Amino acid sequence: MNANFPPRVFFNEFNDASLNIIVLYWYHPPVFIDYLAFTEKFNKEVFRRFNEEGIEFAFPTQTLYLAGDPNRPFNVGLNQDLPK
Repeated sequence: MNANFPPRVFFNEFNDASLNIIVLYWYHPPVFIDYLAFTEKFNKEVFRRFNEEGIEFAFPTQTLYLAGDPNRPFNVGLNQDLPK
Protein backbone atom coordinates (compact mmCIF):
# COMPACT_ATOMS: atom_id res chain seq x y z
CA MET A 1 0.00 0.00 0.00
CA ASN A 2 1.26 3.45 -0.90
CA ALA A 3 0.86 5.95 1.96
CA ASN A 4 0.13 8.69 -0.57
CA PHE A 5 -2.85 6.71 -1.91
CA PRO A 6 -4.71 5.19 1.06
CA PRO A 7 -7.84 3.12 0.44
CA ARG A 8 -11.11 4.90 1.19
CA VAL A 9 -14.57 3.63 2.11
CA PHE A 10 -17.65 5.86 1.98
CA PHE A 11 -21.32 5.39 2.74
CA ASN A 12 -22.50 7.14 -0.39
CA GLU A 13 -26.14 6.46 -1.22
CA PHE A 14 -29.60 5.52 0.01
CA ASN A 15 -31.69 3.55 -2.49
CA ASP A 16 -35.20 2.15 -2.21
CA ALA A 17 -33.84 -1.31 -1.30
CA SER A 18 -30.23 -0.72 -0.27
CA LEU A 19 -27.68 1.33 1.61
CA ASN A 20 -24.63 1.67 -0.65
CA ILE A 21 -20.96 1.97 0.13
CA ILE A 22 -18.16 2.70 -2.28
CA VAL A 23 -14.62 1.40 -1.85
CA LEU A 24 -11.76 3.22 -3.56
CA TYR A 25 -8.28 1.75 -3.80
CA TRP A 26 -5.32 2.27 -6.07
CA TYR A 27 -3.34 -0.56 -7.58
CA HIS A 28 0.38 -0.03 -8.26
CA PRO A 29 1.86 -0.70 -10.74
CA PRO A 30 -1.10 -0.39 -13.11
CA VAL A 31 -0.98 -3.81 -14.80
CA PHE A 32 -4.59 -4.49 -15.82
CA ILE A 33 -4.59 -8.30 -15.48
CA ASP A 34 -2.96 -8.08 -12.04
CA TYR A 35 -5.47 -5.41 -11.05
CA LEU A 36 -8.37 -7.70 -12.07
CA ALA A 37 -6.93 -10.57 -10.02
CA PHE A 38 -6.51 -8.25 -7.01
CA THR A 39 -10.06 -6.91 -7.39
CA GLU A 40 -11.49 -10.43 -7.51
CA LYS A 41 -9.54 -11.43 -4.40
CA PHE A 42 -10.63 -8.24 -2.60
CA ASN A 43 -14.33 -8.72 -3.50
CA LYS A 44 -14.30 -12.37 -2.40
CA GLU A 45 -12.72 -11.39 0.90
CA VAL A 46 -15.38 -8.70 1.50
CA PHE A 47 -18.08 -11.26 0.71
CA ARG A 48 -16.48 -13.84 3.04
CA ARG A 49 -16.22 -11.38 5.91
CA PHE A 50 -19.79 -10.15 5.49
CA ASN A 51 -21.02 -13.76 5.50
CA GLU A 52 -18.96 -14.44 8.62
CA GLU A 53 -20.75 -11.56 10.36
CA GLY A 54 -24.18 -12.64 9.10
CA ILE A 55 -24.54 -9.60 6.82
CA GLU A 56 -26.54 -10.46 3.71
CA PHE A 57 -26.30 -8.85 0.30
CA ALA A 58 -29.50 -7.83 -1.48
CA PHE A 59 -29.51 -9.19 -5.01
CA PRO A 60 -31.91 -7.78 -7.61
CA THR A 61 -34.82 -10.09 -8.36
CA GLN A 62 -37.83 -10.10 -10.61
CA THR A 63 -40.86 -12.30 -11.09
CA LEU A 64 -42.01 -13.30 -14.55
CA TYR A 65 -45.58 -14.42 -15.25
CA LEU A 66 -45.94 -16.42 -18.42
CA ALA A 67 -49.15 -16.59 -20.41
CA GLY A 68 -50.59 -20.08 -20.43
CA ASP A 69 -49.32 -21.11 -16.98
CA PRO A 70 -52.44 -22.62 -15.34
CA ASN A 71 -51.00 -21.96 -11.87
CA ARG A 72 -50.58 -18.26 -12.59
CA PRO A 73 -53.24 -16.98 -14.98
CA PHE A 74 -52.18 -13.92 -16.90
CA ASN A 75 -55.26 -11.76 -17.31
CA VAL A 76 -54.00 -8.26 -16.57
CA GLY A 77 -56.05 -5.69 -18.45
CA LEU A 78 -58.64 -8.15 -19.73
CA ASN A 79 -62.26 -7.16 -19.21
CA GLN A 80 -64.63 -10.09 -19.40
CA ASP A 81 -67.67 -7.78 -19.74
CA LEU A 82 -66.74 -6.43 -23.19
CA PRO A 83 -68.62 -7.83 -26.21
CA LYS A 84 -66.57 -10.07 -28.46
